[in-house]
Amino acid sequence: MRIWIASVLLTVICVCTAVGQDAHVALSGGVKEGRKNLEGVKITITKDGRADKSLVTPVTGKFNLRLELNAVYVADFAKPGYVSKRVSFNTNVSQPDQEVWNFDFLVDLFPDVEGLDKAIFVNPVAKVQYNDKFKEFDYDLDYSMEFQKAEEQVFKRLEQISKDKAEEDRKAVKAEADRLAQEDNLRKAAQEKAQAEAKRLEQERQAAAAKAAEEQAAKARAAEEEKQRRAAEAKSAEEERIRNEQQVVAAKAAEEQAAKARAAEEEK
Repeated sequence: MRIWIASVLLTVICVCTAVGQDAHVALSGGVKEGRKNLEGVKITITKDGRADKSLVTPVTGKFNLRLELNAVYVADFAKPGYVSKRVSFNTNVSQPDQEVWNFDFLVDLFPDVEGLDKAIFVNPVAKVQYNDKFKEFDYDLDYSMEFQKAEEQVFKRLEQISKDKAEEDRKAVKAEADRLAQEDNLRKAAQEKAQAEAKRLEQERQAAAAKAAEEQAAKARAAEEEKQRRAAEAKSAEEERIRNEQQVVAAKAAEEQAAKARAAEEEK
């Protein structure tokens, strides 16, 4: 009975209030998804197989409809993304003893899911007709029981699909988590590799710079040593030149002294 209540409609709230109007059945109720009022549900009414009227539920999910007597109505409840449901109303009353019958009921829609066989919902989920014994409109209980048996199979399948979907979602979440973890590990490995490569390149740069500095220092030392060698050679050459000049001067002076001595001796 829980499945029956959840899937269709529930209880006649009030019946048998006579007022001074044309005889009719005043329908009222609401459309829900579980405990949530469902807005945007299009309710299409056919009368004796022909289109009669339509309306869309507001945010409250409530609706009110007026059905004339002595006709067969079908109310179709539809919203995109949900499984549509139909309720049949036979308003034939053999001996009307009042003008207005109030009938209140609820319709519970559930989301449409892929893989669910919805063929049974081509038929009405419930049939409402006049009960001569109780002088009020009520459900066709025999039809309701038969439909309930078929509907239970749909709900079992829906439950299995929901479980399978939940398992698929769990696996998808885990796979995504694993993928993200793998990407993170790869990113960290790439980052560590890049850091190691950067460190190696920096070490090579520093080694190259140190080698270049050492070579530059060696060149500077060699240049300085060459400069000092050349300066020493120049100094040595200059000293040699000076000694030679001194020797030449001394020899010339000695020669001149000897010449003077010879001249003096000769003069003497």
